[in-house]
Amino acid sequence: MASTIGINGSYGERKPSNALGVGVGNGERKLSNAELRKASTASALRKPSLSPIGTIGAGTSFQMMISLHNADTNDLIAFKQDGQRFGTSQRTLKLNSNVKYKCLIKTKPLVEFHHMHLGGSDLELVSETVIGGEYSAIWNTTGIEPTRKGARQDILLILSGPGVSLRKKIQTKFYNPGNGHAEWGHKLDSLIWQCDIDPTGTITVTDEQVL
Repeated sequence: MASTIGINGSYGERKPSNALGVGVGNGERKLSNAELRKASTASALRKPSLSPIGTIGAGTSFQMMISLHNADTNDLIAFKQDGQRFGTSQRTLKLNSNVKYKCLIKTKPLVEFHHMHLGGSDLELVSETVIGGEYSAIWNTTGIEPTRKGARQDILLILSGPGVSLRKKIQTKFYNPGNGHAEWGHKLDSLIWQCDIDPTGTITVTDEQVL
């Protein structure tokens, strides 16, 4: 029998224990095989807790990627290079009226958003991961009239989360469903925005690229 040293320096016998740490000495009950199997199964199924991951705050920068595709066909939207013709952007996103689009948003490092507004509609923002930083939403363009020839239409994007908010105009041109002009141009995989957060939590887009 193995021995242990007590707090006062005296020696005593160590009581044997099973794999679950249940003593089997005098006055203690040994678990049955069924109880051991049940406890082992419960331990195996127990999920580890997720450690919270912090998001960046004021005075820092991050990258945001935004993509839009047809929610029914999964087709990417097209865009047109307009140069300096219009004031909001050098690029025009080409969209259809009366169509549902799926919006995907990803930030690096993680930025937490809870609300999204696009083109006059409040959208349900769904987190794609348990730690945040990736979101999706469905945007229905029903009610948005086609843009007149030679013009562009700015739509407002608003994203907000704990202590931060973004307001950004996006230059677009809307077409009737089935109008082939909406498909002409370069396919847009993602808009890539470099963003800064000021001490008030306001997010500003400092650079825009396309992928």
